[in-house]
Amino acid sequence: MRVIAKKVRCPVCSNKRLFDLVSATQAELIIKCPKCRNLIYLYFQNNQIKAKAV
Repeated sequence: MRVIAKKVRCPVCSNKRLFDLVSATQAELIIKCPKCRNLIYLYFQNNQIKAKAV
């Protein structure tokens, strides 16, 4: 079985890799970007990623 990871990037700065998502059915997260220090709201549904700055 081959696992493909999707890269999650910051929508505010040039940080191209906040973390890797292997698979997610549904989840909501709020994390802080280590580069620009902005709060990022992440929403996962059926392996699709939406990221917004809070």
